[in-house]
Amino acid sequence: SDQTGLITSGPYRLVRHPIYLGLSLLAIGQAVAFDSAPALLIVLTCVIPSFVWRAFEEERVLVSVFGERYVAYRKQTKMFVPYVL
Repeated sequence: SDQTGLITSGPYRLVRHPIYLGLSLLAIGQAVAFDSAPALLIVLTCVIPSFVWRAFEEERVLVSVFGERYVAYRKQTKMFVPYVL
């Protein structure tokens, strides 16, 4: 079967959504590199909130698919920033 399991190793041992963290840092970095306050404002008010919304939606699906395994993983691993959020 081509079923995907719950991955909790690699970057997923530190955060549950490493891709959204990486893309957020990339977007912030680009806005800062181009010294663009409007771009930074868009990243902070639109881009990052959309990633947060998407992550919460994904979490709902992950809980329904993996049940208690995901709930336990969620309790021990931060959502976006290791040791903080």
